[in-house]
Amino acid sequence: MKRTLLYSLFLFLLAVLIFFSSCRKDKHKPVLTPVPFLTGRLWVADTVVLTPPLLFSQLSPAEQQNFLTANNFFKIARIQLNEDGTVVLGDWDFGYKTWRLINNDRDIEMKKNDGTTDVLRNWSATATRFTYTSSFGVYDVNFVYR
Repeated sequence: MKRTLLYSLFLFLLAVLIFFSSCRKDKHKPVLTPVPFLTGRLWVADTVVLTPPLLFSQLSPAEQQNFLTANNFFKIARIQLNEDGTVVLGDWDFGYKTWRLINNDRDIEMKKNDGTTDVLRNWSATATRFTYTSSFGVYDVNFVYR
């Protein structure tokens, strides 16, 4: 009798497990939740900062020139991330079309018009500042917007 009861309980639990594991799951959840300080605001580029412990003096002369040139061009960048997942860009067009949070909301995936993506890593936003880390050539830099 105990054996039959255990066998019946096992079959019941197996059926429940199969039922719940076969439920349809969406692969991508839409990001329509307002993100404090990040969305609904036009962010204006401020500066590009080398990610410590890398120092400017450690860059090759060509890398130093590329970094300085990029920093000057970056000053005209504008970006706005909207709550509906769309992106509005200013004069410097990165080609971004949509955005969503990934990696437990630590990073922002930016989908471009051509279908490729960039990942803005370790983002943070306050009422006055938006920053993220991204690759620049062979090293990482922090992009700062105000």
